[in-house]
Amino acid sequence: MRIRTFFKKIAVCTLSAAVLLSPASAFGADIQTDMTSAESQDTESAASETEDLYGVEAYANLEAIYQNFPQRINDENNRSENVTNAGLWIQSQLESYGYEVSTHDFTHFDFTGTNYFVTKPGKSDKTIIIGAHYDSMPTAGVDDNGSGVSVLLELAHRFYDMDTPCTLQFVFFDTEEYGAYAGSSCFVYTYLMPNNLLDDVLCCINIDSIAGGDRLYGYGGEYDEDKKLTREWVYDEANLIADDLGLDLYTLPEQVTEFQSPTRLLGSDSYYFAKEGIPYLYMEASLWCNDDGTGGNDETHLTCHYQTANEAFASTGGQIMHTEFDDLDRLNELLPGRVQKNLHDASAIVTGMLLDISPNTEAGIAAGKAAASAAAQEESSSASSNDESSIEDSSIEDNSFENNTSESIESDTQNASLDEPNESAAPVIESDHKFMTGLFAAAAIVLILFVVFLLTAALTANQRRRKRIRRFGENYKKRKY
Repeated sequence: MRIRTFFKKIAVCTLSAAVLLSPASAFGADIQTDMTSAESQDTESAASETEDLYGVEAYANLEAIYQNFPQRINDENNRSENVTNAGLWIQSQLESYGYEVSTHDFTHFDFTGTNYFVTKPGKSDKTIIIGAHYDSMPTAGVDDNGSGVSVLLELAHRFYDMDTPCTLQFVFFDTEEYGAYAGSSCFVYTYLMPNNLLDDVLCCINIDSIAGGDRLYGYGGEYDEDKKLTREWVYDEANLIADDLGLDLYTLPEQVTEFQSPTRLLGSDSYYFAKEGIPYLYMEASLWCNDDGTGGNDETHLTCHYQTANEAFASTGGQIMHTEFDDLDRLNELLPGRVQKNLHDASAIVTGMLLDISPNTEAGIAAGKAAASAAAQEESSSASSNDESSIEDSSIEDNSFENNTSESIESDTQNASLDEPNESAAPVIESDHKFMTGLFAAAAIVLILFVVFLLTAALTANQRRRKRIRRFGENYKKRKY
């Protein structure tokens, strides 16, 4: 279920209206063709420069976690040595990139743990928090959540010395599995809020269990008391970036009744950020439904939900996390290439978001939605107007026939000549026709100019985004790790 960009919606809707209204529609078509061609070239260029970069370092990180730190358990009875060592390894990796690592120790009921985080200043003090939890269930913990940790480390490395519109904070949460998101909740309530930092948090991006699922999903937004979707702009931004990169990003299908698409507040560390009104993106790899709406897992008690439809996972109802299948060797054997692809796509999408999101992004997306809606209404209005005009013209023709017939009968009665047509009204009709034609042409020109403006704006925005991604690719290739 690919989400189309708002700018593409604008272009299509307004250009369609122009085609309906304008005698110069060929001109508009030429503009669209030229701009589409340029856009395609930019996309191909950006892709060729960066496609081999995303997820490569993440996969190496995942291999290291798999080999050295399986079963990263932190429950009320046991804090395994591996979860402690995994945290220390994360710290050493971040320090090797050049960061000064901060730690946040917490106690939550019977749980104690340590969150690790680094901060990369941007052009604005407004902060994007990118998070992933590093603890696991009694499994190798590759999918849940070595995958998120691996991508997060890659992103932190990538952005260490890059200019970004916002300040970036990469946070590795402890105790997500057993402690009801203990690490992330304590980070919000015992670190951010007491230090008056929550107001500076622009949004939160949470990456959890992305290695094995059939499709990459993104959730975001929250419904208010009036059942109106709010704070969904980060979700919209993710889909804009995915669409620009030609990647698939799915959301909840309508068959899922436990959550109202596209939101999913429960499920991972983004919950307490969302609860405090912070816009969020929650990213995971799963398979909520087959294309026909069938599917489901009795063990999860969620309608129409499992991670993979692959028959090799039938014994767990298609579930990978929290099972014996959460193992890198088994995933590579049963789903060859899946782990690399999902790491690549998640890394690429989040990279694009971090390069693009600014304090003004929410307003820009809102304006794009409004323009798309206005264009759609304009197109609908134009189509309605054309239909009414056609009906009116038909009515005029019928009336003309009736009037002529009536006049003929009347003329015969009065012995008037029928050989001479009535020309008295001709100048008036011709004048009205010329006036309407001129008015129509003027409206068409204005609409065409509006289309050109919107297309130019959209292309410019996309070009800026792609230039940033290309610059990233050029700089990244020069690095030696």
